[in-house]
Amino acid sequence: ADVLDRAFGATDADVVAAPDYLRRVTAPLKDPGVGLVTCPYRFIGQGSFWSTLKTLTIHASFAPSVMLAAWLAPVRFGIGATLAFKREALVKIGGFPAVADYLASDFWLAHKISRAGYRVLLIPYWLDIQIENLSWKDYLACQLRWARTMRWTTPWGFAGTLATHGLFWALGLLALRRADALSWLVLGAVGAGRILTCAVLWRKIGITPIKKSLFLLPAHDLLTTAFWFAAFWGGR
Repeated sequence: ADVLDRAFGATDADVVAAPDYLRRVTAPLKDPGVGLVTCPYRFIGQGSFWSTLKTLTIHASFAPSVMLAAWLAPVRFGIGATLAFKREALVKIGGFPAVADYLASDFWLAHKISRAGYRVLLIPYWLDIQIENLSWKDYLACQLRWARTMRWTTPWGFAGTLATHGLFWALGLLALRRADALSWLVLGAVGAGRILTCAVLWRKIGITPIKKSLFLLPAHDLLTTAFWFAAFWGGR
């Protein structure tokens, strides 16, 4: 029991589910065509400086990316915090052994269920997760794991995300054009776009911690670009 608690207890103990959680995530499964339901999550509480940077990754990068992906194309991915699915859908893809050897099994479970002919739904329900205290080593390990996981899971999609690293490109343009008016204009537009994205999240969706850590957003965005490049090295 002690081994199981160390292996799994910390993963589940940080989730704060509201009283309507099960009803909300299982209700769409009444539709015969729906095979899996997933939902996004947000961090709550206070943590270390490195924990704050991790919350920015979820709130200011991951959450907008998920919503954009769901807007552009049918959802074929799952988010690990919630995967509610039908037994028949799981059986149809070959059960859990079908995803046992995959990295990011949450992604592949939803992907395979989608390919089996079922719809995957991303519902507008935000699950709260209590942020943990991270050291700088914990933060680096977590970010590298995420970046490498995305590179291995969807290599072409991951490569394309470099185009979304606006601050990286704006600073590069600033250096190449020797800080002329156009490069400053691009940098200002990138900054305004990021602030607008965060404003929508904290006003419309309730991700309020962004407001308190907005000053760290430039550093976070540059670190995200560094992790993007670092994902191409290392095999763990």
